[in-house]
Amino acid sequence: MKRSIVEIGLTVALALVLAAVKIFHMPMGGEISLGILPILILSLWRGAAPGMTAGLLYGLAHYVQDPFIIHPVQFLLDYPVAHALLGLSGIFSRLTPPWKAVIPGMIFGVGLDFLCHLISGVVFFKTYMPEINWLGMSFPYNPWLYSFLYNISYILPELIASIILGIPLLSALRRAFR
Repeated sequence: MKRSIVEIGLTVALALVLAAVKIFHMPMGGEISLGILPILILSLWRGAAPGMTAGLLYGLAHYVQDPFIIHPVQFLLDYPVAHALLGLSGIFSRLTPPWKAVIPGMIFGVGLDFLCHLISGVVFFKTYMPEINWLGMSFPYNPWLYSFLYNISYILPELIASIILGIPLLSALRRAFR
């Protein structure tokens, strides 16, 4: 029990440090960073419950670190709920070798996180939506497309980086703690 609390605390602290190093910051919230990587690694290493706990705590702390709030339900969707759902990647934690856990686990966890941000964007950020002119095609007032494009633009690079770094990290953890 004490070990799990320490691991969760260290994971949240590392996630906050990595989230503070932003590669790119989106204008209405969201960034490209490696902040989600520790949550995903803990989930794939220890399972869904510790991962969801760490994700929930990280979501609350990340709100304090970088808040962008326009509604209480949007706060829940974009911070504690979205980050707690990252922990569900831990349902793949028993798969071996590690790449068999990392790829589907991270896609699943980050996909649920993306879904929360997508819904939040459609419901709460549609008033900020400009007309999208993408590849010569105009998309006037389509909140689903706008939210999808906005959120995928930072979540997909985070997912790719997390998968690339996650496979060797999880392999090293499993070797070190056998």
